[in-house]
Amino acid sequence: MPSGTCRVGACRFVLSVVIAGGALSACDPAAWAAVRICQPEVSSGLQVADTELEARRLAISAWVAAAGAYGKPYTSWRLALSKFYSCAEGEDGKVRCLARARPCVISQVPSPKTRERLPDRVDGVRS
Repeated sequence: MPSGTCRVGACRFVLSVVIAGGALSACDPAAWAAVRICQPEVSSGLQVADTELEARRLAISAWVAAAGAYGKPYTSWRLALSKFYSCAEGEDGKVRCLARARPCVISQVPSPKTRERLPDRVDGVRS
């Protein structure tokens, strides 16, 4: 193969890498970066039910309600950090469950005004 030429497949690959690199460098990095912003731990309090499934559902629902004190965006158990729940059956045959976690939201890079209000973060998570 003469110098300065390449196979069609290789040239297409190189061209796509160059185009993609150019497209990424043209984007504002703030537009595609996200951070997780978390609040202090919230507890469901002890929830009691006849079955473990029911007690667990009650505990998660109570956690969601308590996390709502930080605003509706913080009510997602799925996004919460440091999730913990535990269930145990009591002598009366009832099941007691407790759920704890730090309520979080996923946000695009915060505006400078928001960043000033946030305490120091480690790996994008408020401490």
